[in-house]
Amino acid sequence: MKIIFNALIPVFLIIILGWGAIKYKFFEKEAKKVLSRYLIYFAFPALLFSCAEKLGLSNVSIKFVEVFFMTLLLMYIMSLLFNKFVFKIKGKNGAINAFCCSFPNTSFLGIPILAIVLGKSSMAPIIVGNIIISFTIIPLMIMICSFVDGDSSFLKQGVKNIWETIKSPMVFAPILGAVFAGLHLRVPIQIDGGIKMLGESTYACALFIIGLTMAEIKFKFNLNILTNVIFKLLVNPLIGLILGLLFGLHGFLFKVMLLLFAMPTAVTPTIYSHHYESYEDGAACSLFWSTFLSPITIGIIIFIIIHFNF
Repeated sequence: MKIIFNALIPVFLIIILGWGAIKYKFFEKEAKKVLSRYLIYFAFPALLFSCAEKLGLSNVSIKFVEVFFMTLLLMYIMSLLFNKFVFKIKGKNGAINAFCCSFPNTSFLGIPILAIVLGKSSMAPIIVGNIIISFTIIPLMIMICSFVDGDSSFLKQGVKNIWETIKSPMVFAPILGAVFAGLHLRVPIQIDGGIKMLGESTYACALFIIGLTMAEIKFKFNLNILTNVIFKLLVNPLIGLILGLLFGLHGFLFKVMLLLFAMPTAVTPTIYSHHYESYEDGAACSLFWSTFLSPITIGIIIFIIIHFNF
């Protein structure tokens, strides 16, 4: 129990500070945009590059990639169909609703928690997991939304998104770091020190931004939101557990994967909901309630991976 509290209390304390900074007007709402840009273009890429360059990605097995990919895709398709037939949520609303159920917060919340629970060696599979997400459910969601909009070039939109993803700092930086590791290249110590300092600011900044985001969300709870939360916090890690056991994934990588899928809904679905002007309240409330309730399920998963051998 001690390790669970040690992992969760500091993390959610920073989230609460971010929430309070907006609620009690220490920060203006525009602060979220500035901090997000700093995080996405500087701090996160520095952390991801540094970890990939020092750890490499070769210790992440193909089996991890396969199980992670299948879990993501199965969760997205299952959510899409369930919400279509049960709640009659279709089109762009359905695509983004399924996005909320299947997109774990592997970066802003996953990295700080896994660093505490499993150590910095968990960064390599987190990097690979983020890359898989960037090349699977994000392009899939964009293609569905483009198709519904009547855009005949919806396939082109998906390919364009993949190209934009490759160029984005949060994908390009770890790939570059992995190239450095593979070629046994080393960054000069003076530059490496600056990269390390930038990267270390990621943890607190990411959690603080979650708090800033949650402070802007209007409280709303209904059966659809409850279903989203159950899918994200319970069904998602359960699918990962079943597929991991079926395909023989075990050990450290299995633990990392389970904990990543136990993370609440990421901020990204809310951003895309505003972009497509679809399912905006639902995405925001799914983010809020899954994050608010996630200490319970994350605590259970931490207990499982500590006390059971996989």
